[in-house]
Amino acid sequence: MGIKEQILQELKVKNHQSDRELTDHILGVETAQQAINAACRQLALAGKLKRTAPPIKNYIDCGCASAQTALSCTTPTVQVERGLYLKKEFNDFWNDFWKTDKDYYSDFSLEKLSQLKMAVTNINNLITYETTIMAGKLICDILELNERDRTEIEKSIQSTSANSNGFDIEYHGEFPFICEVKANIPSGGKDVFGAQQINQLNKDVFSLLNGKSKSVIKLDALSNYHKFLCMYCNDVKTSNAIGRFVKSFNHKHGNSIEIWSGQDPLKKDKVYLFIVKEEV
Repeated sequence: MGIKEQILQELKVKNHQSDRELTDHILGVETAQQAINAACRQLALAGKLKRTAPPIKNYIDCGCASAQTALSCTTPTVQVERGLYLKKEFNDFWNDFWKTDKDYYSDFSLEKLSQLKMAVTNINNLITYETTIMAGKLICDILELNERDRTEIEKSIQSTSANSNGFDIEYHGEFPFICEVKANIPSGGKDVFGAQQINQLNKDVFSLLNGKSKSVIKLDALSNYHKFLCMYCNDVKTSNAIGRFVKSFNHKHGNSIEIWSGQDPLKKDKVYLFIVKEEV
């Protein structure tokens, strides 16, 4: 029996359980709950179970006559204390990450939390940097660039600030190209990007097609450049979110983006989206 089937079976025996309770019953006490959390979110998206507002509980409909009756018999009235919930979420994350069972929150002052917030920005920049390196290598392979050009592109990536105004990769050699790199991960366990992420992706695609005022590339020369959007993908949900974005953009703005399949010749009036992931 798969993990999703086990979750539904557990909820039939005892409805209204948290991810932690389900993990203890199915995978064992003190086992990391990430697998159960992901499975519950997928079941919720499929409409096979429901999840309450924090503190989150999972439940299946009890078959009552009305939705209101069903809600009352499966969802008890719980007064959520904001502080306790936030502290629990913080501790749950680090305990899952380090495979421990301790109170990390008590060891953090506001100053340390502020430092941690700054570190998150650096983590985002590191993910984007590594994705840019992978994107550069992939594009060099596709365009069959020589070692000199590959070295020049890598040096350009290394020397470009994370806050630069131009494209993430600009190459002006024999086979000129521009590339925007994104490491977006859908939030909340969903398989769609948030509104802010979509707005930024739209902006990047429009820039690739129409140019950037702060780029050294003149607008009248943009037609000579291959155009790439490279996105980091670490799971199926991110892949689904990318597919949904491409479909939506093309529906609204014409078939301007194409997920690279490696079959058709590259066209310079189209943005090719590459999905890159870390080799393991």
